[in-house]
Amino acid sequence: MMNYQSLVLEGKSYKWGASQDSEHPDFVLICTAGEIWVQVEINKHDRVQNEMYIKDKVDCPITESTAQKVIKEIIKQGYIKKYFESDIGLIYTNEQVLIEN
Repeated sequence: MMNYQSLVLEGKSYKWGASQDSEHPDFVLICTAGEIWVQVEINKHDRVQNEMYIKDKVDCPITESTAQKVIKEIIKQGYIKKYFESDIGLIYTNEQVLIEN
């Protein structure tokens, strides 16, 4: 089950969530046009959070800081619109770069 959170960036509220049922967490950003899904590779900043999630000690497999970075990259790279115009997959790498799969 995914728990959703809100994050305010530059005066706009974004609803997001993350869950994990395989090696990498799945991040989702809720938009008016639908959901943007991003596979998140665990980096050194999220390793402790992710291990705690796997042990069922926290509700989210990634930190809010990483979620904020993913959202900023989605906005910066224009995926709020173009994600829904194509059949692309997105990955947020452990180098903290948003790329197409």
